[in-house]
Amino acid sequence: MPVRRQVEDALRDAIVTGHYPPGTHLSDRALMETFGTSRQIIREAIRLLEAEGLIEHRPHRGPIVATLMADEAEEIY
Repeated sequence: MPVRRQVEDALRDAIVTGHYPPGTHLSDRALMETFGTSRQIIREAIRLLEAEGLIEHRPHRGPIVATLMADEAEEIY
C-alpha cells in the first residue's frame, strides 16, 4: 500500500476516533513528525480528506478538522 494511502487512512481514523476533534488545526510540521513522512505526502492526504468533507481549509489558518452534523457523518460513511 502506498505511503500516502497509509497516511490518509491513519489520519482519517484519528479524526473519526476523536484523536483530532472538530476545529483542530492540522499543522503540516506536526503531522510530518507524527507520521514520519514528507510534507508532500501530508498535503496530498489532507487534500483527499478535504474532498471527503473531513477537513476544511480556512484562509489564514490552514487545514482544520471539520465539524460534521450527524447526517453528514452518515453520508460520508
